[in-house]
Amino acid sequence: MTSPARSTDRSCGPSGCEVDWLTSERHEAPDDVTAFTRWATERGWGDGLPLIPPAEGRVRAFLARCDRFPDEIVAELPPLRGECTVEKIAVNAVMAGADPAGMPLIIAAIEAMSRPEFNLAALNATTGSVVPAVIVNGPVRDELAIPYEVSCLGGAGGGAPAIGRAIRLVMPLAERRGVAGNAVTVYGAMGTTNICDVIADNGRSLLEFVGKGLAYHGANGMLPSSAFCELFVAFNPVWATMIAAEYPSIEDVQQVLWETASLPVSSFPDGYDAGLALSRRHGDRVHVAQSPRDVIVTVCGGMGNLHALSMPSWGDTKSVTAAIQ
Repeated sequence: MTSPARSTDRSCGPSGCEVDWLTSERHEAPDDVTAFTRWATERGWGDGLPLIPPAEGRVRAFLARCDRFPDEIVAELPPLRGECTVEKIAVNAVMAGADPAGMPLIIAAIEAMSRPEFNLAALNATTGSVVPAVIVNGPVRDELAIPYEVSCLGGAGGGAPAIGRAIRLVMPLAERRGVAGNAVTVYGAMGTTNICDVIADNGRSLLEFVGKGLAYHGANGMLPSSAFCELFVAFNPVWATMIAAEYPSIEDVQQVLWETASLPVSSFPDGYDAGLALSRRHGDRVHVAQSPRDVIVTVCGGMGNLHALSMPSWGDTKSVTAAIQ
């Protein structure tokens, strides 16, 4: 890998005028997808799925969709502190089969994940099965054909799988977190959990039932080693309407979920109570999250009214929301 020529005159912008800004090492590789995938896999590149060959023309098509120099360092990625440049992001986006229009979103997600509070180094090094979930907000979800209604959590067509296989979509989340318009929120997720209810006919009962489904022994948030933990819940539109009829304030919804997402101290085996996190122990109960503010509530999906989705947190990681430039 050659070093980016950061001393080059940049007065003419990212297009580079007569300058070739691309610095990645060139390889003679097959252009056929099947052959290239085999070629790349032999070199330890890829994730087991088919790869699009990142030919120079394809890479330049991605770079043309963002007003940033290809050698600009977006983040240093742990654990080896690799310099993640705009060009490297474009190369990987091509191989993933993404649309060039998604380049600004992909960059924003990586920038958000590199923020210290997200603790990406720990997520990349842990033995736990945690992945960064990327939640997209704003009109960009329509521009990129990212589904957020029926089958938004799997099975719907569109640009989401290629942009990020862990994308989860929300409606008002980013604005509540201080970022209006197009934005991404990254969250350290330990997979997804379905919460099903066929009885509740009012907002209070439904919130209590869902909240109790968020707390369980063995959750990372219950570990003595976890200094803090968040909760993530996605409601379908039908349930969201039922809840809003009784709790029009999102803060009230967070409060109920926080209260019920807890376990009695007496439910832990002997010897466990001494190590339970004091910051989440209130009276005779231990809460998964420290406060209602740490409960992230979203709305997505179709008009079915049987399911909510939760993403248990890895703990010791704070979600980050960033604007898509």
